[in-house]
Amino acid sequence: MGRGRARNLFSLLFCLHGRISRTHWWLGMAIVAVSAASLIAGVGHLGLPPILFLPCLLLATFPIFSLGIKRLHDRDMTGWYVAWITVIPAMLIFLAARVADGSPAWWALACSGLALFAWGLFELGFRSGTEGANEYDAADETAPAFAEY
Repeated sequence: MGRGRARNLFSLLFCLHGRISRTHWWLGMAIVAVSAASLIAGVGHLGLPPILFLPCLLLATFPIFSLGIKRLHDRDMTGWYVAWITVIPAMLIFLAARVADGSPAWWALACSGLALFAWGLFELGFRSGTEGANEYDAADETAPAFAEY
């Protein structure tokens, strides 16, 4: 089975198997960004407690991982690299916010986090996938998330 396209929006955002193109990745990320911003703005506009932002964050997190994993699969890489380009940079930036601005520790944490984030953005959003079949193609035509072009 060749490079696939998502059969529907749910499979694009929530299935972890198969591959997606750069176009589908950018489309999925735009959908996640608009959805998360709308949810957060809605919660804020209604004057609801800030604790309700947490479910909005959790709702946006899984599709980001799902899109990243499938995009890495298109690059013939394991989906476990998604930690290097999402979780670890977020943790480094979070830690940088907890130390004194401008200190050597702040610079090391912030620059490391931003560098990993930039590397991930380049890998997922700008580098082309492998041509032809690779180890992450759907095993058969009944795979729920993808169909041949």
